[in-house]
Amino acid sequence: MRASSNIPPSKALETTLVITDEAIRNALIAQKATLESLAKCTPLTILDTDTKPPQTISAVVRGINIYLHIGQAIDVDQEKAKLEKEIKRLQGNIMVCNKKLSNDRFMANAKQAIIDSEKEKLASMEQSLIQVKDNLDNLSK
Repeated sequence: MRASSNIPPSKALETTLVITDEAIRNALIAQKATLESLAKCTPLTILDTDTKPPQTISAVVRGINIYLHIGQAIDVDQEKAKLEKEIKRLQGNIMVCNKKLSNDRFMANAKQAIIDSEKEKLASMEQSLIQVKDNLDNLSK
C-alpha cells in the first residue's frame, strides 16, 4: 500500500485496523507495540466495527480491513489524479473483457480454460475498480 502511494517504509503512518474476528483482534491488540514498531504504523488503532477514516487508502487482507492515514504523507491532489487514471484504465479493461465474453464467436471457439480465465480476470478487475473508487472517495473526504 505504501509503495503504490510512494510513501517510504521508514515514514510512520497512523493506521487503523478493523477486525471483526475477536480472537484475531485480541491477538493483534496483545502485539500492538510490536506491530507499531515493525510496520511503522504509529499510532495503531484496532477496532471491531468498520468505520472508514477520512483521507485513507485501504486494503483487505484475510478479513482485516487496513486503513493507512495518508493525508499528511502525500500530495493528496497528485494521489487523486493517479487514482482517477487507474479508474479509467480499469474501466477500459473491463469493457474489453465484457465485449470478449459477450462475443458469441469467442464463447463458441475458445477453450473453457480460457473462458474461465477471462471471467476470473473480469471479476478481479471489477474488485480492483471498487477498491480504487473507494480509495478515491476516502481521499476526497
